[in-house]
Amino acid sequence: MTALRRFVSVAPELNTQPADGLADRVRTAAFNREDNRWRMHLTETQIASVAYGLYLYRLTGSEAEANRFARDYGVVYRPCPDTGVPTAVTIAQGAGAARAVGTVAARRRRPMTFELCESEGELVREPGG
Repeated sequence: MTALRRFVSVAPELNTQPADGLADRVRTAAFNREDNRWRMHLTETQIASVAYGLYLYRLTGSEAEANRFARDYGVVYRPCPDTGVPTAVTIAQGAGAARAVGTVAARRRRPMTFELCESEGELVREPGG
């Protein structure tokens, strides 16, 4: 959570801004002691933005957060081999190979809970479990 808080706090200085609403989701995240996890309702765009924020944090020397997020949610940012530009990569379950995609719609390694967020009328995901 520290990495995400730092990501949204430096947003004005970044060329690639966090997804709309991510800062509010990070501020209102609740810690669940039972699961030992922070819980947030995130859209697909926000999930990709979290992966980008963890990629930036990884550049400062800590890969643990980005690696865990990639294991749990199947998305990670890596530099494109041709251009060096950070690109969202989804990790297919059990395939052992990653592929670059325009949207984050790959199978997840862990089951996810989807629900309709009534206030925004959009599909959201509850991490964990």
